[in-house]
Amino acid sequence: ERAAMINSLLRKKELEILREGQQLVYRSVDKEEAVKYKGLNAEELLVYQSIKDSSNIGIWTRDLRHRCNLQQPQIKKIVK
Repeated sequence: ERAAMINSLLRKKELEILREGQQLVYRSVDKEEAVKYKGLNAEELLVYQSIKDSSNIGIWTRDLRHRCNLQQPQIKKIVK
């Protein structure tokens, strides 16, 4: 029952799973942020989360390629 609820929240983009060391941590996502990410596929979501995690520092497309394990044309298409 717990797994079904977690999967439901993940599909709605209302929950994030993070890893801290060897432990998984669940974090609630704001409603307005969940709406932004709702129509994205897994690759797009991964790229946008990597950009968000870079915070004020910014991130190069080369770094996105390495973090997300995607090709350059895919990254460009997602970012545009």
